[in-house]
Amino acid sequence: MNSVSPFLAWLLVVVTIGVAVFFAWQQFRSLAWLRAAPDLSDEDQRYFRKQAIRRLVGCGLLVAVGGMIAAYYVSGLDDWTTRVGEQVAEKGADVVKNDPEVQRMKDVFRWYAIIVLLLLLALVIVAAVDYWAIRGYGARHMKQISSDRKAMLERELAELRKARGYRNGRG
Repeated sequence: MNSVSPFLAWLLVVVTIGVAVFFAWQQFRSLAWLRAAPDLSDEDQRYFRKQAIRRLVGCGLLVAVGGMIAAYYVSGLDDWTTRVGEQVAEKGADVVKNDPEVQRMKDVFRWYAIIVLLLLLALVIVAAVDYWAIRGYGARHMKQISSDRKAMLERELAELRKARGYRNGRG
């Protein structure tokens, strides 16, 4: 079981970093496309630029999480937790609890876990901000489409009334 866990962890590291690199590459392509797209409004260019930056930040956070997973195994925290578990089974929790090395490593592990959780929280926050930005962009464009459609219908109605000879609502 112990040999399977590191394999799955390294697979998770490779997949996490691979996904982050793939999406970062896509965002760099989006930024290059933006530079070559003069037909977009300034507001739309600003939106797409900020979106690419948000997603690049998310990719950076994903790489950091993958790095932290890798650091768990490279630094020996995995082996340390296994050794402490074996010591607790042999000597009892009270003997290990008073060991200063175990206390120091518990603090390291605690801070490690806090950092990983904060990185994941930051990733969720970036994703939520991106979601709300997409929602606002969609709402803005739906409003524009609705007003364009209303203006088109009013023009067509005016042309139809003019063609039929209506004036001021009278025939």
